[in-house]
Amino acid sequence: MRVPVLCAVTGVWEAPLVAGLADPACELSVVRRCADLAELTAAALTGTARAAIVSADLPHLDADSLARLRAAGL
Repeated sequence: MRVPVLCAVTGVWEAPLVAGLADPACELSVVRRCADLAELTAAALTGTARAAIVSADLPHLDADSLARLRAAGL
């Protein structure tokens, strides 16, 4: 069973990362590509993912936002 993840990666790495995760041999499955922290947080609250792949330079990402993502079940 593949682990459903949200993806909020910035820059040139986003497309190749998502393409790589689409490989059937990968144990992760991107269920949503998020453009920003607000979209990531909203997607996390839906309960459709168990984890998130997030760029360290995602605007407004801080300890509080990470705590909200954890509280949402990621």
